[in-house]
Amino acid sequence: MNSIVNFFYLLSYLIIIATTVISALLLLRMVVSWMGLSPFGWLSYNLRRVTEPILRPLRGSFGGPVMRFDMIPLVMAIFVLATGFFIANIVNQLGIIIGRLITDPLSLRSVTAQLISLMVIAYTVLILLRILLPMLGIGYYNKFMRFTFSVTEPLLGPLRRRFVAGMFDFSPLVAILIVQIIGWILISAIS
Repeated sequence: MNSIVNFFYLLSYLIIIATTVISALLLLRMVVSWMGLSPFGWLSYNLRRVTEPILRPLRGSFGGPVMRFDMIPLVMAIFVLATGFFIANIVNQLGIIIGRLITDPLSLRSVTAQLISLMVIAYTVLILLRILLPMLGIGYYNKFMRFTFSVTEPLLGPLRRRFVAGMFDFSPLVAILIVQIIGWILISAIS
């Protein structure tokens, strides 16, 4: 049991390290750009080559190359860091749940609470995938995207009418918060 929990803990730690490194590279790209270094120098060229695929989905939405100071790396660094910590937390919770199911498999309350926790994690991941996959070019022609749409739309549809500010849609964040709170309340009531 301990080795399974340690594996998931190590995996979540590696996810945190990877997202921190990616965010640091994005911030370094922004600093190098603001310093006015030659774009054909070794550091500038390789930073652009490594980080541009990450930034490309946001280029059209935030003015492209028209802006005086390129703020897109900062926005994407914050997004990557927040998403990485969120995914690491989900992986760590999954390891804890699997560890608890292995140590105490016969308790009906424990199994019910862990199944609710797994469903909350799965639904949260589906909401997150519905946000991220269209940014990566996967549209609703894909069967999995249609599945995520049909599963998450009953919650996201009504929230989308209320939590949109301009071009920013906060309904997925509110939906994740609602799912986490309801899951926590149900698990607390059962345990």
